[in-house]
Amino acid sequence: MVENPKTPKPLPLPPGKTLQAYPLGPVDGFVLSRIDGVVSSREIVTMTGLDEATVEASLGKLAKLGLVAYGDPPPRTMSTPPPGGGARPARSPSVPPGPVTEISEVQDDGMRRPKRALYDPSELDEDVDLERDHRQRVLDMFYKLGELDHYELLGVDRAADKKAIKRAYYERAGLYHPDRFFRKRLGSFKPKMEAVFSRVTEAHDTLVDKDKRAEYDVYLGAQSAARDIEAEMNRRLSSPGMKRSEPTVAVPPAPEPAQPASFPPERASGVHVSDQARRDALARRLLGGRPSPPPRAEEAPKASADPDALRRHYERKVSAIREHMAKEHVAHAEKAVASKDWVAATSAYRLALQVNPDDPELLRALAEAQYEANQVLAEAYRKQASYEEKCGKLEEAARSWERVARALPEEPAAHGRAALCLLKAGTDLRNAATLAQRAIALDPDAVKYRLVLAEIYLAAGLTLNAKRELEAAARLAPEDANIEALLKKAAK
Repeated sequence: MVENPKTPKPLPLPPGKTLQAYPLGPVDGFVLSRIDGVVSSREIVTMTGLDEATVEASLGKLAKLGLVAYGDPPPRTMSTPPPGGGARPARSPSVPPGPVTEISEVQDDGMRRPKRALYDPSELDEDVDLERDHRQRVLDMFYKLGELDHYELLGVDRAADKKAIKRAYYERAGLYHPDRFFRKRLGSFKPKMEAVFSRVTEAHDTLVDKDKRAEYDVYLGAQSAARDIEAEMNRRLSSPGMKRSEPTVAVPPAPEPAQPASFPPERASGVHVSDQARRDALARRLLGGRPSPPPRAEEAPKASADPDALRRHYERKVSAIREHMAKEHVAHAEKAVASKDWVAATSAYRLALQVNPDDPELLRALAEAQYEANQVLAEAYRKQASYEEKCGKLEEAARSWERVARALPEEPAAHGRAALCLLKAGTDLRNAATLAQRAIALDPDAVKYRLVLAEIYLAAGLTLNAKRELEAAARLAPEDANIEALLKKAAK
């Protein structure tokens, strides 16, 4: 984050001019909607969820267009303290020099490593009427809101009864309800406390209602299933076996040219005894006079008989091992298919294909297993998306629908729902347009996707684009009243 965030202030538009006259993109419009002359650029980053560089670039563009001006935070008063602004007191020695972090679980090497930064520790230095421990508790909870489920938020386990849930709720309400600190200077902590209290209240209202709690537990189960499936897919794809494309069989180097034989000294009788004859004689003595067993068929041929025979022998051996490996992987895949473990089946078929990459049957089997694995993953995310949409969590629903679309890239409905949720949330209109365009490409005759794209264009101020989509929709459904209403809206 920037060290000294400025506070952008909205400027009035010139007489007779509207925002449509300015070259604003979806991000610029989104950032502009969050500027009220009070929040700082740092807080806009937090509020929008955009990265700092994007927000700073958009603010710079808005300033050049004369839509905003930078200024100092509003003067501090007892009734309207600046949220996070103003001169900061000297940092307390107890504050660490870097961002406050969560500590991850113990790693494989036994060390604890920083997981990620939660927030800039300078936020703890704001001059407000809250004890330092209380400030830290508010910040810790606020910046983890997106990661905590209802049970974690209230600090109860999944089997907690209604009485335990209510007790936990009242404890947290006392900590985060802003009305408890009436007439206190809360600064930027007030909206954070309101956000935490709102989530705590939502958690309480959901978990004390039997039907809502059952529905929420199904949602958590879908979340967990989706995470497990994706983690297993990633683990198997990154496993060492996936990177091995050849069986590890050492092929000996080609035989070196024969060297002149060195004969042992002749005996007095003048009879020459070769090394092989001496070895045969030794073997007969060890075997008690029995003849030596014949060499096995797999025994490597002598290089002296055929210089290429040794190479061909090992090539046959490699081929046999490859065939054995492929059969093992296929057996594992078929076992996984029988138990409907599609992730494991996909992994096993991929390994088999690394051995036999051109086998059409393996390619077909992998495609079928991958399709089923994607269906399972998509169904888990679909349940998440439907629940989030029902609860009005449109940004979360849009992300879940996008995951469905990634798992099922040829399904227009998932792309269309993701686009609609982003439109309703009023965020990331550029991505919303891309998703709606993809839905139209997959189903060109579906009027509903063209209407969604037209509304996205209207929200972004792209009237001509909106008219083009609406005219295309009117040709498909000339009697649709929604199209006529949107055309009138675009004509204004």
